[in-house]
Amino acid sequence: MEITIDNHTLSPVVLFSVDSMSKRERKEGEVFPGSPKTFYVPNSFYVPGMLSDTELRIKDYPDGLATIHTVIANTRAQPGVTQDFRWEEPGNRERYITLRISEAQTVISDYSGLWTWRILDPTYVTGDKTRQKERDLILADGFVFNFRTPTSTTLEGTFESRDGGLPLLNLRGTVRPGVGGEPASFDIVGTGRSDSGTADWEYNYHGHLTRNWSHAVDQRPALVGSVIRVKPHNGQPGGGWRSEAGTVYSFIAVKQQPPFTWELSGSWAYRSYHNNPQQVYPPRADPRYRRDGPSPDTAEWPSGKQLILAEGVFKLESPTHTTLQGADEPSGTGIFQAVTFLDLKGTVRPEDASFEIVGTGRQSRKEYHYQGHLTRKWTNPNGIDRPGDAAQALVGSFVQSPNERYLPAFCSHFIAVKQG
Repeated sequence: MEITIDNHTLSPVVLFSVDSMSKRERKEGEVFPGSPKTFYVPNSFYVPGMLSDTELRIKDYPDGLATIHTVIANTRAQPGVTQDFRWEEPGNRERYITLRISEAQTVISDYSGLWTWRILDPTYVTGDKTRQKERDLILADGFVFNFRTPTSTTLEGTFESRDGGLPLLNLRGTVRPGVGGEPASFDIVGTGRSDSGTADWEYNYHGHLTRNWSHAVDQRPALVGSVIRVKPHNGQPGGGWRSEAGTVYSFIAVKQQPPFTWELSGSWAYRSYHNNPQQVYPPRADPRYRRDGPSPDTAEWPSGKQLILAEGVFKLESPTHTTLQGADEPSGTGIFQAVTFLDLKGTVRPEDASFEIVGTGRQSRKEYHYQGHLTRKWTNPNGIDRPGDAAQALVGSFVQSPNERYLPAFCSHFIAVKQG
């Protein structure tokens, strides 16, 4: 939403918004007497089961400790509809503050909304020390794509266990060159083998090769995308365990052997994930600080090496069909220990469902870059409707800005699952 605040008092004030999920305060800016100021507040989202309104607080300048006025804005207002609020100094109607609030989003796109994102360690090996919360996200682990590329537009290979043995699936697919100089995309059909006990299995994969960031260090090429189980297998209806058709998962497959070239041929360590939007490590307010004051929030983050390097929420709106804006609220832990909020600006390329987003820290001004694709909206060829299983995700790679000269340009991969 866009907020224009006009200060007709004798003192500057500070505008804060209150996050609709974590209830954390976010400083939007300062407003001095005599000149209106407009802010963009990426907080105006309605998700079933969540609070639907946005709380705004006008506080004293400069420390923002005392609240002068609180406004509750309806976040379900339509674009073009404004909400007006006015506060007057007690006993002096000539001293007042006005707020005019309007919706900033002008189009509804597949990208707009709330997304739970996770940056994942590309080399993490699960084991006895893997936390159960992280283990529950994983569907398939310990498998490998082995690809050959007979031509520039075709690939073939096998899907097999990392520990050896007979392949589980035969793979055949097509390759398309990337748009605008980006790496290639692919479609793969995986079919079961009678010698592996997987006869009549069928999975379809769609995805992309991640970008090769020129300034990143120690980056691994990866394949990111989604997979749908086309045919059910194992067990019978009403008895035993059964893997149902029509279920969709996100996957990341990381190239195994150096040299790490951006080519599809080779061996890729594969791991697929449930599209679960519930945060594994949600932020929680530090009990030592007041709820209505600035709080260095914490999360229940484990020590030591973990699969999830960082987690948080993208809040995206679509001013146009080719642009994005919003906020990123990390849990404030993992690789984002010093980050509270990022302002997001991005672009969308409809022809290949790709996006590029730059996040800028509110206080640090550090930049973080995200590039990837919206996963396919699958239609099950067998006509089996399993609502909720076909959730789309944003998948891609993440890197710190090349302008952060005193930090290594850490690069990894992410999956963001849509909420609601």
